[in-house]
Amino acid sequence: LNGHVQAAGDPRALRYLILAGDAAFRMYAIPESVAHYSRALQSLEQAGAERATVLHLYERLGRSYELVADWDRALSTYDQLEQLGQQRADRQMELISLMDQATIRSTTNPATDAAQGSELLARARSLAQELDDQAAEAKILWLLMMNSFVSGGDLQQRIEFGEASLALARKLNLREQMAYTLHDLWFTYPGIDRWDKVQAVLEESRGLWNELGNLPMLAESLTRSCWVHMTLGEYEQAIAASQEAFRVAEQGRNQEGQALSLSLIGHVHFDLGHIDAALADMQHAITLGEPMRTISVRTGTRADLGWLFGWLGRVEHGLGLANQAYDEARRVFPSIRPWAGSWLTRLHLLQGDLARAEAVQADLGDFRKLKVSFGFMLPIWVGTGLSTIELAIAKGDFAQAEAHADDLLGLLRGGHVRFWLPDALELKARALRALGEAGPARQVLEEALAEAEALGSRRILWRILAD
Repeated sequence: LNGHVQAAGDPRALRYLILAGDAAFRMYAIPESVAHYSRALQSLEQAGAERATVLHLYERLGRSYELVADWDRALSTYDQLEQLGQQRADRQMELISLMDQATIRSTTNPATDAAQGSELLARARSLAQELDDQAAEAKILWLLMMNSFVSGGDLQQRIEFGEASLALARKLNLREQMAYTLHDLWFTYPGIDRWDKVQAVLEESRGLWNELGNLPMLAESLTRSCWVHMTLGEYEQAIAASQEAFRVAEQGRNQEGQALSLSLIGHVHFDLGHIDAALADMQHAITLGEPMRTISVRTGTRADLGWLFGWLGRVEHGLGLANQAYDEARRVFPSIRPWAGSWLTRLHLLQGDLARAEAVQADLGDFRKLKVSFGFMLPIWVGTGLSTIELAIAKGDFAQAEAHADDLLGLLRGGHVRFWLPDALELKARALRALGEAGPARQVLEEALAEAEALGSRRILWRILAD
């Protein structure tokens, strides 16, 4: 029917096409929603649509492209909206388009560009203040928090942006903005060891995502809860959250959400000694995330899988995966390269290639500083800390290795981080033993043994017992 109406030049075509697009969007039939909305754009000019209709159409089409990871078309759609706003001298329309573009540029995806995001946000904030648009100000503050994360900005300023956004959104009862800001305060509180606040904001955001019927964001919130449980050593809860996140993402036909739900849980299975499950989840995450260009999966999870193979003795195969992940991270999102790079360092050490291990490690930065910016992502800062200690041991600098281990253990204990705590203890014991301090080494190993047994970490337990 839509085709016949549109072919006849009937102005009702726009309404019918948008209705069809909305129906497909609600059902997460994204290719169909893109098709309907794209055809609706062709009817806009002759229909003389009002602002509300124009905004709805452009934003839904742009969001549809985002959900299938077509970032270039999403940006192009929002840019067209900005040009239309300028043609109509409609400042509100221009403001919305600027915020839509800034959202892509300031959040983690292959089109992230912190510098462009910052420029877009400066223009948007000036315009929002000119229009006295407090709702836009709340969104811009949230995006400034996100831009600070992707650019490696000051943590305290990031917290201030996020909390200011949340306060304004609560004041105006902006339910969706509250959900987004709560969800992304995840990027701030781990840096100051406030896992209680992380759990609280994620739980509140999930209630709002349920209320709003936003399955993609609900799945992502569950995935983040999985990561929190993993951090705190709560393995059963981590596995349950991962499974629920996958179910919700599958229900919403959200392939990227499915990939993310599996992206880190392989570590839990690996720790528990469930090697087949670990391999299956990591490989499945990569298979799902590759066509969606999911950064954390293509870089982090691929490197995780490389380390798993290296641990099992297939070092060459592991190096191939970790090198691919590291090169991708340096090209697409350099700030997270320590995730892949720390595994790459340790794989080179397994192979006995000290020179290459040193070269990679020199590019990763200080794990103490990484913890402030990436406290929420253990493979980045803890992984770099572990590779720093291992490299010092390999170089025979045992006193330095002990000092690094003490620093890492201080951060882990201070943040109540239990995952990989036995690894740090085992490495410290190795350094102490090499220094001839057998008694202190044994005490540290006994602590590592207790931690590993409490976690159920069979992966590291055998090594502690052998030591």
